[in-house]
Parts: sequence; structure tokens; C-alpha cells
Amino acid sequence: MIGRRNVLFPAVALLALSGCNDGRVGQELSKNYGDCLTLLQDSARSIDVICGNSPFAERPDTERAHTARKIAEFVRDHHPEYKGRQRVVVEFRGKKGDSKAAPHYDFGTAKLGPPAH
Repeated sequence: MIGRRNVLFPAVALLALSGCNDGRVGQELSKNYGDCLTLLQDSARSIDVICGNSPFAERPDTERAHTARKIAEFVRDHHPEYKGRQRVVVEFRGKKGDSKAAPHYDFGTAKLGPPAH
């Protein structure tokens, strides 16, 4: 699945432009984590957050995992489509053209719990 995401990244950008993402949440996340998109994956019943050109892609796994959890919690509290989803997937991509697999983290909404507000 990681390889498929690397091949499909240009398509993801097009989907974002067509309104399949929540731009407000992505804009807020982009302030701290790289160029972030939030995408609804209906077949997987997930919200995928892809942070491209992210400095976290190169950081140690423990730091990335902690940051991914903070991002998932932000999505939980701010994304209008969170209710009814089964998971939030956070992926960190390095610089454009980087061919290594992007680290990603999967959080079940049952463990994340209901939105804070």
C-alpha cells in the first residue's frame, strides 16, 4: 500500500483540488508539519493526512509517532467528517522526488475517542 501511495501522489493532489479534502484542517496542519492534505477514503472509511515536504519524514520514529498522534487528535477535534470514520492515517513525506517509503501511522477512531468539543 505504501508503494501505491507513492505512485498516486500526483492524483492525490488533483483530488485535493476537486474538493475531496477539508482545506481548513490541512491549512492548519501545514503551519507546523509540512504541506498537509486531508483526504477522505470512503473504501477504507478513513481520513488520510499526507504531510508532504515534511521535516518529520527524516526524524526518528519515536518523534514521528508522537507527532502523528498529535495530528490525528487535531483531525479528531476539527475535521467535520471524523464521526463515522474508522481511522485516521498520517503519512510523512520528505522532499519531492524522495523515493524511499513514506512513514505512516494508523489510528483507530475507537482509540482516539470522540472529538473534544
